[in-house]
Amino acid sequence: VLTLAGEGWTRVLAEISRQFQDASIFMSDEQAARFGRGRPWFYRYDRSIYDDATEELWALDRNTPLRDIHRTPPGIVVDRVSLISDADLDRSPVGRHFLVRGDIHHMLLTVPQRDDQRVGVLWVGRSRYAPAFDSRERRRLRALSTHVGGVTCSPEHPSV
Repeated sequence: VLTLAGEGWTRVLAEISRQFQDASIFMSDEQAARFGRGRPWFYRYDRSIYDDATEELWALDRNTPLRDIHRTPPGIVVDRVSLISDADLDRSPVGRHFLVRGDIHHMLLTVPQRDDQRVGVLWVGRSRYAPAFDSRERRRLRALSTHVGGVTCSPEHPSV
């Protein structure tokens, strides 16, 4: 499972951001049963948005978008609009918290790794004033997901 220790991930996320026109990046290794207890990494995104999340946001039984993220098969790229419509951005806890507060409108996410206990999540986001992600960028994220999913970076085994 994706291990998010080690400074190597800072360089990896900076490079991913560069490839996506300086997009915001969030990557986390989460407990499968309860989001928000992971070891997140951020690039061009405010970590405090994750840190001050409410119980409403992290409870999977009350949070449809998070349940859908956790069910996403590894390597599949999901567009934010398939999880949270524009009309629901302010009503959805994920929309209000991660997207509206973070000034993110265009978002793609993928699950590089998953098992019964852990889920790895990688997403890229842009503001509404930036261009939407195109098909080339979706293919690029799918390829990156496969690559990141095969990597473990930890103090014991720094492979990044």
